[in-house]
Amino acid sequence: MRGGQEPAQIEPEQAEHHRGIGARLAEIFAHRAPGLPPDRYTTVAAVCVATARAVFPLIVQATPAEAAVLTTELKTIVAGYLTQALPPSPV
Repeated sequence: MRGGQEPAQIEPEQAEHHRGIGARLAEIFAHRAPGLPPDRYTTVAAVCVATARAVFPLIVQATPAEAAVLTTELKTIVAGYLTQALPPSPV
């Protein structure tokens, strides 16, 4: 728990934080791969956030060496997904 807050108080804060991250990612994806329907960016962002949320507990509980390996795995998962989910940049 943070700052004496109860879990019920933290959960809405986390959900809002994750929505903010998802919204920012959707903006970045729209800039990186323009021309897709807006809901596509939102969906891709939601999958990225959910993937990170799923792996973060493993990273936090790991030793520093294991955390480094798991972080690399997370990057590989997300990069592979984004390669398939978004078309190449027009640049």
